[in-house]
Amino acid sequence: MTERRELDSLKPEPGFAYGSSKTYMHNVGLSCCFRQWRAESHCKYLHGYALKVSAEFHSDTLDINNWVFNFGGLKPFKAWLEETFDHKTLVAEDDPALPIFRELASKSVRREIYHSDVKELEPLIQLVVVPSTGVEAFSRMIFDWLSHWLSVNHPSVSVRKVTVSEHEANSAWYGVDPLAPRVITGEQHVTLKVDASEITRAVQDAIGRVANQPAVNRELGRK
Repeated sequence: MTERRELDSLKPEPGFAYGSSKTYMHNVGLSCCFRQWRAESHCKYLHGYALKVSAEFHSDTLDINNWVFNFGGLKPFKAWLEETFDHKTLVAEDDPALPIFRELASKSVRREIYHSDVKELEPLIQLVVVPSTGVEAFSRMIFDWLSHWLSVNHPSVSVRKVTVSEHEANSAWYGVDPLAPRVITGEQHVTLKVDASEITRAVQDAIGRVANQPAVNRELGRK
């Protein structure tokens, strides 16, 4: 677990916090296939995308490197994304065609290896059964996994939002409602009562302090 520090110069103003984000672009290879079986449109047919996944993190403190989160520590998260989505067929648990998909995923299809007499059984699809399909459902599924993982391994950091994109035109997200800020601890969401006037005063005070401070030249570098 990375050491955190609380320097006076780095403490957030009241009503403020630090945030960062990590994005796995379409070219990462989270290429999956799914369908919306209740849809009346062509979305009821199997179709696929190379998904893009973006996660936004939140913390009241920074680590020893002045980071909200060291992205190098996200390897287990990326591995879970690949295991769940990479070349997978995702099917809703209430899809009436689920038995057919299970058959396709079973080792009952015989394949002949070219230039060899060897024959073996292998599935036609890699099936992942999920509560629901679609980028809205996937963003919730990813959010819940990441929230739990952070609570166990990095309790000073929380996830605020997860966005999943089919392509550049279509995306959906799940996360903390900006109109009702919440503190996320594991799988529990606790609603905070926030006075809008207090936030407004905090913002005005912070702006006033920044305006009265001399300009400081600083080099920022983070990969």
